[in-house]
Amino acid sequence: MSSKTTTTAVATLLASTFLACAPASATVIIGTDNDGVNYIPFGTSISLPEYQQVYASSDFSGAITIDDIEFYTSGSTGALPTGKIDITLSTTSAAVNGLSTNLSQNYGSSKTTVYNAKLPAVVSGVLTIPLSKPFTYNPAKGNLLIDINDPNDSAGSAGFEFDDPSGGLFSRASSDMTYSVANNSGLVTGFTTAVPELSTWAMMVLGFVGLGFAGRRGARRVAAAA
Repeated sequence: MSSKTTTTAVATLLASTFLACAPASATVIIGTDNDGVNYIPFGTSISLPEYQQVYASSDFSGAITIDDIEFYTSGSTGALPTGKIDITLSTTSAAVNGLSTNLSQNYGSSKTTVYNAKLPAVVSGVLTIPLSKPFTYNPAKGNLLIDINDPNDSAGSAGFEFDDPSGGLFSRASSDMTYSVANNSGLVTGFTTAVPELSTWAMMVLGFVGLGFAGRRGARRVAAAA
């Protein structure tokens, strides 16, 4: 068998192995359903057009590119807001339990609009919000801030799993001064990132094997010239 054929065979085998081991996506879920259901920001009858939640950098094991955001319900959710929802993500220096009641001060320079549409339906107890623009988050640069804005303040009655953790996982703030900051609490949240497809794995493997093959040929040339 020629070296070229061997290289291709090895690359194909490695790509198949990677594909078998890698899931289609991976979700980081922050918080647990310890405190029942909460209706802010999707179901409150109080005028709360803007809501923020900050997640500690320690909640994440490393950098991720977020493709969708998930919120969870233990049962019937009620009706979601009917208007368009604006969602932004940013890396922020604002601390958990340290969000300002002036919400604009909590944003980081990486503030990115990732969703501007009506919310999709809840399926099997999960509200999955597909982002129109993926957001890459690196916990080494700060905490993660999500801002959910309902500019039309449309009505809703939906409640989702709520956590009041003792470990400082997250905290929240709203634009209503009565509920301006609820320290050390918030909605249980999932952040999903896609795993590379077969074609991506194959290109990566071929690149690594090609580099190894080129290095081997180079070593042979050096030996022959010596």
